[in-house]
Amino acid sequence: MMKLTTYCLNNWLRPLLFFGVASGCFIVNEFIKNSSFGKFSFLLFTLGLLGLLISTIYQFLKRRWLKSIFTGFLFGGTILAFVFYAAILFFINTVDGDKWADDLKIPTKIQLNTPIDLTRDYKRPDSVLAWNKKNVTIYVGDLKKNPQSLLRNWFPQ
Repeated sequence: MMKLTTYCLNNWLRPLLFFGVASGCFIVNEFIKNSSFGKFSFLLFTLGLLGLLISTIYQFLKRRWLKSIFTGFLFGGTILAFVFYAAILFFINTVDGDKWADDLKIPTKIQLNTPIDLTRDYKRPDSVLAWNKKNVTIYVGDLKKNPQSLLRNWFPQ
């Protein structure tokens, strides 16, 4: 394991080359939009970023300051670029707005130019909630003789 770590990280260009290949695969995937290749390229890209981070720490521990600063800036710049790219993709989808109602047509029978007079409580008079029930006492005998009286008393016309 130690030989593999020193082989991969001793030469500071190896993690950079792996990250370059992984970034290239990730960029190619954005154009071809293949699902399985997309998962693979994202995995490579993530491993490349992890390799850059480990390489930065390794170069700092070996006191190779210039190489570690360069690798660290590449890691941080990639993270910032990825966040910026995600924000741009978000705003591209939301700039155009909602296109759902573009082809809908308003029926000609609806009058849009006359507003409804609201009451003092800002309630619509044509609302179902504005209907009032009459205070009616219903006797069982009345229902047996005339069951329609219940409907007339509760739902006036």
